[in-house]
Amino acid sequence: MDSLVSALGRVLGSWAALKVAVEHGFGGVQSREKMKWLPEAVGQILRENDNLDQIEIEDYLTQLTYEEFDVVIEDGSLRQMSVDIHTLFSMWTRGAHRELMSWLQAKFPDEILQASVSVQHSKADEATSSSSSDENEEEPMDCQISSNKEEERATPSGGGGDDDGWQVVRGRRKKKA
Repeated sequence: MDSLVSALGRVLGSWAALKVAVEHGFGGVQSREKMKWLPEAVGQILRENDNLDQIEIEDYLTQLTYEEFDVVIEDGSLRQMSVDIHTLFSMWTRGAHRELMSWLQAKFPDEILQASVSVQHSKADEATSSSSSDENEEEPMDCQISSNKEEERATPSGGGGDDDGWQVVRGRRKKKA
């Protein structure tokens, strides 16, 4: 992993709105993988378009968070994140790596990032330790699996089935006037 992607990972990893989206699975079952992929995607866009301004970065992040995590972020953090990414990228392109590292340490300390990781791990530990052996046992479901032929036999003739196979269900009670 190159220095730009790791710096972007540090900045994006501190984004509370995105962390909440990932923790709650807004990106689907692959939310965590998308979070790991995000710095690489942002880094690629920055490299391909080295003259992006803060507003264009914000637009890209808006699109990315909506498409990948199904989230619309309206708490102001999107603008701040795009400003931070623009600052980071301008230092990186100037070759000011020491300045970049100092800025990252000051703005995104390791303690904050490690605290968020330990909170995520403790939530996962609580979830696994709180489940008892009774909860892990499988309980049979009360359902019947039937073939289409059995369903056709169970449907009374003239039961309201459409040509496309849908069955119309009508209420039994009459409406009160």
